[in-house]
Amino acid sequence: MICFKRTAYMKDISDNSSFQPKRFWNFLNRLTNRRPSIPDSVTIDDKVLTTPCTKAEAFNHYFASGFNTGTVLPTDIGTTPYSLININEIILDQKDVPNASLKLDPSKSPRPDFIHPNILKKCASELAPSLCALFDLSLRLGKLSLDWKRSNVVPVLKKGDKSVIFNYRPISLLSVVSKLRERCILDKLIPKLLELLSLKQQGFVPRKSCVTHLLRTLNDGTAIALFADDAKCYRSANDPSGCTNFQHDINKLYDWSLRWGLAYNLDKCVGSSVSKYQIVATPFQENVKLHCTPPSSLPGFRDLSWFLCPDLKLCLSSKEKEQPIAEITNKTSVRVHFSQIFQIDINGTLTIDWALPAFDGIAFLCWVHFHSIGKRKTIIHLKIRESPRVEIKSPETVYVPEGTNLSLVCLAVGWPRPQLTWTRGDEVLLNQTSNGTYIQQNVTLEDGGIYTCSAKNQFGIEYRSVKVIVLGIPGSAPSPPPGESKEEVSFARAVLKVLPLIITLLFIFLVIIILLVIKIKRPDLFDQNRV
Repeated sequence: MICFKRTAYMKDISDNSSFQPKRFWNFLNRLTNRRPSIPDSVTIDDKVLTTPCTKAEAFNHYFASGFNTGTVLPTDIGTTPYSLININEIILDQKDVPNASLKLDPSKSPRPDFIHPNILKKCASELAPSLCALFDLSLRLGKLSLDWKRSNVVPVLKKGDKSVIFNYRPISLLSVVSKLRERCILDKLIPKLLELLSLKQQGFVPRKSCVTHLLRTLNDGTAIALFADDAKCYRSANDPSGCTNFQHDINKLYDWSLRWGLAYNLDKCVGSSVSKYQIVATPFQENVKLHCTPPSSLPGFRDLSWFLCPDLKLCLSSKEKEQPIAEITNKTSVRVHFSQIFQIDINGTLTIDWALPAFDGIAFLCWVHFHSIGKRKTIIHLKIRESPRVEIKSPETVYVPEGTNLSLVCLAVGWPRPQLTWTRGDEVLLNQTSNGTYIQQNVTLEDGGIYTCSAKNQFGIEYRSVKVIVLGIPGSAPSPPPGESKEEVSFARAVLKVLPLIITLLFIFLVIIILLVIKIKRPDLFDQNRV
């Protein structure tokens, strides 16, 4: 029975892996034991801790140091509410609890109350009356049960060495019932809160993010975009006065944090500017230089990275997670990952050895971290452009015997790849891009004339012509030009056929005449009785 249930459980995970990928990978991590864990010994302030109790106390002390416990809130708080919606006006219905229960993740582990989220999800209809009554009572009294306030704090590694406590951050695992209550209240508040927000608000709004704001800013042609945090978009500025107003708002936000006793991290409050421009190069052009920023207008940078972005949206969202093609660390260490194609100097200028046609339309993203003004992104779109140039691999005049095959080769270079067309007069003989070879089998006298090859793309057109003369008999003189009558052509052919016989007869006749003349002048030469 246990094996049957386990098999059914694994099959359910496999069938729903496309809809619940997190559940699938959590199960796989448990099987392979790849989940990160706290090592046997950790260090804090040069002290090595090995026992579970001392490690727990050290984590507890470190996490608690990030909270202000003795802060006295200001007393001059205004009494005018920002909204007419009060918390005691929210009345939950029994239908709200099952709807919120459907959003619970059944793969989560039980919390301090030991109530599994799968139970709340499967038994939502049966538990809805009781839970709805508890939630309404909590809202009317304005109090929260102590059991719903308790949580299990789990250290999660941010980055760096696992044995250093400072590299961890706390995650609180709250009661699932408390989270269900918060979900019910949130579903009631969200429609009203969205009415108070501006349409330009992108952060903390469903189906919107910093990436959508950034793309909207770029599409609007904005040259500069400043953000309060690199993860959440606050606002943008298009001119120096907008930057000044933006800094003024940040200062007010800092004063507000001091007044309310909230920790404010100044290191994370930096400006991030985005600029873009375009560079045009010819195919296989050597040493194409991409400048990240105007060197004379900015102070020295700390780190610089170049990224190749076939998909600009994905590249902007991933940032440093992707491997750069070239980078400078601490302004001294230079590293190029594709040295066969790219080079970078100490000033951050990226040099492309060959402008390959495959780079047409590709965006290059330069990510610079400055000492004082934060981060700056420069997007450079590389365009490969060249007007067509045509070459015909034949002499200016081509002689071809009648009845044989005619082959004309036209070569063209340019980007985008030009369209090749062979014409004779107003007649189009060939129209394609890949191959410019025109072949005519069993040519006749009517196939003679001027043949023209044209190459055309978005940036120009060029023509080359060749004259074709069809010979009536292979190896003979050229045939009469077009316009002669067929009778004249037939007569000329007959004359050519009997011409050798006529020449032979004339030669024999001339020999006979010479002999007769000699006989008359010197008869003694033909006297047989001469001694």
